[in-house]
Amino acid sequence: MKAIKISVAVLLLAVMALGLVACAAKPSGEYKDALGIVSVKFNGNKVSIGMFGASYEANFKMDGKKVVLTWGEGDKKAEVSSFTYNQKEDTISLNIFSVSYTLKKVDK
Repeated sequence: MKAIKISVAVLLLAVMALGLVACAAKPSGEYKDALGIVSVKFNGNKVSIGMFGASYEANFKMDGKKVVLTWGEGDKKAEVSSFTYNQKEDTISLNIFSVSYTLKKVDK
C-alpha cells in the first residue's frame, strides 16, 4: 500500500513538472526582426503582428514549438496559421510571402 502511495505521489509530481515546463515554453513580450519590418507582441493569449506598416491581431496557443494563430471571430470562418518559437534562443521564425524572418526579443 505504501509503495502505491509513493508511486502516485511521484506520478503527480511528474505531471506537475511537465505542466510547468509547458507553461515556460510560451513566448511573451515583443519580438522584432533586424530591419524592423516585422514585429510580434504577445499579451496573454493574444498576439499583435505588425508588418509593412499594418497591424493584425489574433489569438494564439502553443503546439510544441509552434505558435498556432487563430484569425476571425463569430460567424467568420477561423483561419489558422503558425510560426516557430525557439525557447533556448528566445527567437521566433516565420515566413511571409516566401521570405524567412527571424525575430529576436526586444529588451526593455
